[in-house]
Amino acid sequence: MSKGLLSDVLHRVPDLIIEIDGSNNITTHYEGRTFTFGSEALGLLDAFGEDCRIDEALRRLAPRLVGRHAIKDVLACLIQMREAGILTDESRESFSDLTFPRGGYDAAYIHIRMLNDTVRKQAFLKAIQEVVSPNDVVLDLGTGSGILAVAAARAGARHVYALEPSSVIRIAKQVAQVNGVADRITFIRGWSSRIELPERATVLTTDIIGNESLEMRIWEVLADARERLLTEDARLIPASIATKVFLTEAPTELLRQYRADTDHVKAWELAYGIDFSPFVHARGEAQHGRFYIEPHHAAEWPALSQPVTAYEVDLTTEPRSFVTEKELVVDHAGTGTALVAFLEARLSQSVTLSTAPWNGNKASHWYCVCSAFAAPMSVATGDRLPFRYSYQGDGRSVLQPL
Repeated sequence: MSKGLLSDVLHRVPDLIIEIDGSNNITTHYEGRTFTFGSEALGLLDAFGEDCRIDEALRRLAPRLVGRHAIKDVLACLIQMREAGILTDESRESFSDLTFPRGGYDAAYIHIRMLNDTVRKQAFLKAIQEVVSPNDVVLDLGTGSGILAVAAARAGARHVYALEPSSVIRIAKQVAQVNGVADRITFIRGWSSRIELPERATVLTTDIIGNESLEMRIWEVLADARERLLTEDARLIPASIATKVFLTEAPTELLRQYRADTDHVKAWELAYGIDFSPFVHARGEAQHGRFYIEPHHAAEWPALSQPVTAYEVDLTTEPRSFVTEKELVVDHAGTGTALVAFLEARLSQSVTLSTAPWNGNKASHWYCVCSAFAAPMSVATGDRLPFRYSYQGDGRSVLQPL
């Protein structure tokens, strides 16, 4: 390969499905075609996850290239992958052809859903207008469509660094251009934990909040950003995040989709002649039936208690594991069948965003988290129902009645 070709900039195509065998050989599926490459392909796919010069990719791979034939083998594999179109220099500024979730955040579906949630996005935009000032440098983590980065630039930020690991960042750049703020936004493709900035940011914005507040590791991601990418007095949007829980009477037929009961076992034995009774006696969170439900559907169920705050996390603090035990007080008699958890995020001093079912946002991109009881429970006004929430770190949590 000539020195001129070594300066070529390549990236792997976005709509790529990969299979890896026990010897680390790679089979790729792309645009209805299948290609198989040697074990060298794994490192090349990683090196060209974003735009990268060939000579720079080879420099990154150098520690792996042991033996006299290693460099020859990796170059041969690179040529094969380029000829197959798996590595390309063509800029594809479009959404993935794959459906979500296989298309990941390159798929149009996820961005349509988020932008259709005008309650969510307008709350973020209001908070940005309130927090960002002309002297600020803003870091936008997971910029996606670019909406928060554009809003920060419009709010007067001196400069915005917009990070996004998926190739939708190419469309976000165009959004910035057509809105006349591209000169003040630097788009960086990658993960915040793997990049450095030319200057520290004074404001951080991010919408990496999960259905359960902490499940997308927002606490851990922000801790790393605060240490390496932000000034000591940087303001965060959101600044804190909480989960609230209430008791509900969810429909039995819905719960039966997530929790095996004796009626299931009887029907299955009649259909198949096989005893599945161990399903009913299974232990663990799965038997409690944790599932997601759109907030406006949860609003249709009778609420048997007022919400109680399971926890509230100040996102400027260090992440940690914790356990909280709280009580719900029944204020409507009925049959308790599940706990419903929703989030509240404090975006700025005057803006709080909530996914409470009674807010009536049918376009909510977030779901409520439900934990169905192992069996229905009759409750009377004044009864107290204890529950436990445990956060185990790295986005893992358990919500269950005691």
